[in-house]
Amino acid sequence: MPQNYKQDILFIFPSEDGNFIYHLGAGYILAYLKRRSITGSFFISDNSLGIVDLMNQIVDINPLVIGLTCFNSNYYLVKLIAKKLKIYFPKIKLVIGGPSATFSDLLIMKDCPEIDLCVRREGEETTFQLINNFKKDSNALDLIEGITFRKNKKIIQNRD
Repeated sequence: MPQNYKQDILFIFPSEDGNFIYHLGAGYILAYLKRRSITGSFFISDNSLGIVDLMNQIVDINPLVIGLTCFNSNYYLVKLIAKKLKIYFPKIKLVIGGPSATFSDLLIMKDCPEIDLCVRREGEETTFQLINNFKKDSNALDLIEGITFRKNKKIIQNRD
């Protein structure tokens, strides 16, 4: 992992009211990762933040990967955040998980080019493999099951 990253992954779950809250599914993933020496945390705020305030706080956290939890009800907020994240942090890896990423992965990837990949279904082992892949700066995404990603401007949907 490049020295300038403070942690491997930051999980963000933007709620419809503009707050950033905890998500149990991402909590399971984070616990799984921490047992395997992957560093990470949740971005939590009870205050509605403007996009500039959000970006300024993420600068301080400086993760290698940002995992966004996506439901149909918060998709447009996730999409807005993803667009801004790629402007502020063009090299950051943006990963979407949750129900919408599982069932609408191809739609999300076509609609939001800032998203690097979707994790479908359960994400503990998949996210562990992804972070190790990114830390090694490897292009072995073809070998990771349960993801949809971009390769040579094409959207690739690996098997479940």
